[in-house]
Amino acid sequence: AVEMTARDVLMRLLDWTDVLVENFKPGTMEKWGIGYADCLEKRFPRLIHCRVSGFGSTGPYSRYPGYDGVGQAFGGLMSVNGDPDGPPMRIGVPLADMMAGALATNAVLIAYVERQRSGRGQFIDISLMDAAMVQARPAVPDWILTGKRPQRWGSRHVFAAPHDVFPTRDGHIFLTGAMDPQFRRTCDVLGRPDIADDPRFATMAKRRENVDALNALLREILADRDSVALAEALMEANVPAGAVLELPEAYQHPQAQARDMLIETADGYRGIGSPLKLSRTPMSVDRPPPEFGQHGREILAELGYTDAEISRLVADGITPEG
Repeated sequence: AVEMTARDVLMRLLDWTDVLVENFKPGTMEKWGIGYADCLEKRFPRLIHCRVSGFGSTGPYSRYPGYDGVGQAFGGLMSVNGDPDGPPMRIGVPLADMMAGALATNAVLIAYVERQRSGRGQFIDISLMDAAMVQARPAVPDWILTGKRPQRWGSRHVFAAPHDVFPTRDGHIFLTGAMDPQFRRTCDVLGRPDIADDPRFATMAKRRENVDALNALLREILADRDSVALAEALMEANVPAGAVLELPEAYQHPQAQARDMLIETADGYRGIGSPLKLSRTPMSVDRPPPEFGQHGREILAELGYTDAEISRLVADGITPEG
């Protein structure tokens, strides 16, 4: 008789699996008797097992749960995000989550390439806290080199000026013409070349030293400008600048459209396009994301289960109805 437990279904799946990705709290799979070291590595020596958890599988916090905000908090990102006179602030997107996913992808690819040589899989341990910590630049390198405790700067830069968000007539603009030639071109575009000649703003070091006076002057000048038009004028002058777009406007911008960052399939699915642009094997969306358990029956059939056995697995709650 064919075994019909969830464990045996998993083992059959892993017989033809290259990579297993899970985000259970460390110790969970071990508790179930299917941990990497005590089970999976021995039974599936070519398997690449990637775990993403809040704090990783080692250290005193490894047994604790974690979410994106927890990773941002313990990883130090919140401490350097927000205005100088405001509280620490969670970044408005799940940055620790997304970076952990990107790091997991990179690690899996590294392990896969290495397996081509060694023939062996390995265990990959990714944590949200680690993912948050590696993004704290330049604050952490500056602290390591100088010993200075990192501060919150809002949209300012710790070394460069101007480098901030300024109100405009129709929204906001991010201005970052900090290099001396860029700053002079910025002043020319603004119709105020005299500002570049002001001794307080003649060099980047001077501008950073007098950043409050510079920003006050720029706020006054920019208050009656249009964000997109000014950003385009600055970029035409080879000065990096960006109108601060809300997300719907960002995705509907002609540049985003040219980059296929908002996609729609023939069956009406709309979603975010891929940022990975490959010349010979471009990304494409052949089908919409599956519903939960949508392909369960066909996957189990590929594993050799009969229709009657699959129905039993569904009835027993081992696999969802597809």
